[in-house]
Amino acid sequence: MRPAEMAALRRPDDRGVVVDVQAGSEAKQQDRHDHQSLPGMDKAHEADPNANREWHPEEWTAAIKAAPMEIKIALMLARFAGLRGQTIVAVGWKQYRDHDLTGKCFRFVAAKNNENGFVPVMPELQSFLAGLNRSSTLIAVRDGGSPWASEVDMQTRVSHYFRDLERKGLIGAGTTLHGLCGVAEEARRE
Repeated sequence: MRPAEMAALRRPDDRGVVVDVQAGSEAKQQDRHDHQSLPGMDKAHEADPNANREWHPEEWTAAIKAAPMEIKIALMLARFAGLRGQTIVAVGWKQYRDHDLTGKCFRFVAAKNNENGFVPVMPELQSFLAGLNRSSTLIAVRDGGSPWASEVDMQTRVSHYFRDLERKGLIGAGTTLHGLCGVAEEARRE
C-alpha cells in the first residue's frame, strides 16, 4: 500500500485523536504535520546541530551592546522571559502585570498552543521595560515606534542582525532568537 493510501485510512476523529479507519482502533495521537512517521517517507532534511544552541556570555554581551532598540527589545524578551518570536510580537503592556512574588509577570495566551501563559519577569527585564517609551499597546515595536508587521518580519530582521555579527566574528554560528529562550528557562529553574 502506498503512503498516500495509508494516510487516507488515518484521519482525526472529533476529539483530534488519529484513528486507523481500517482497523477501527485508536492510534497514538499525532501532530497534524507528522508525515515523517508514514512508511516510505524520508526526512526532508537533517537538523543542524548548531541551530538554537545555547548562547555564550560573550555572544550575549556583543549582541545586546550593538543592537538597535527594535532588536534589543526582542532579545530582552527572549532571554529574560523566554518568550518565543510569535509571542514577542503579540505581547502587550496589558499582559505585563504586577505580581506579589516577582514584582512583575506576563499573563497571556500562548500562540504556540493556545494555553494560558504565566511568566515571571526577571529584574533585568523589569528595569529594561521601565525605561521604554510606550508608543504602542504592544511591547515589541520597530525603531519608529510602530508594531512589527508580523513574526516573520521581526524574525527576519533579528536573523540578519545575528548573521552580520557572525560575519564580524562577534558571535558564533547557530545563534538564534529561539536559542535565547532556553537561557531564560534555565535561569527560571535555578
